[in-house]
Amino acid sequence: MVESPRLFNVGEKIECSIEVSGKFFMGCQASLAWRSENGNDPPTWNMGFSLNVPDDQKSSFLSAMDEAFPESEEEEEF
Repeated sequence: MVESPRLFNVGEKIECSIEVSGKFFMGCQASLAWRSENGNDPPTWNMGFSLNVPDDQKSSFLSAMDEAFPESEEEEEF
């Protein structure tokens, strides 16, 4: 989720870069999936984006995501 003072339209695409675990991924494209007005004055919006990472960076991106968000170990049942 991103909070922004700029209103985007659902489906709108933007060129962007993203940093994950100290690694930068350039030339990505984000598409707005949803938005919700915060009711602030001036108004801001919470927005969720779908991210498209270039094919030549996907492997490195997925590794960085695994590093940043490791799966938690399953809790033992008693």
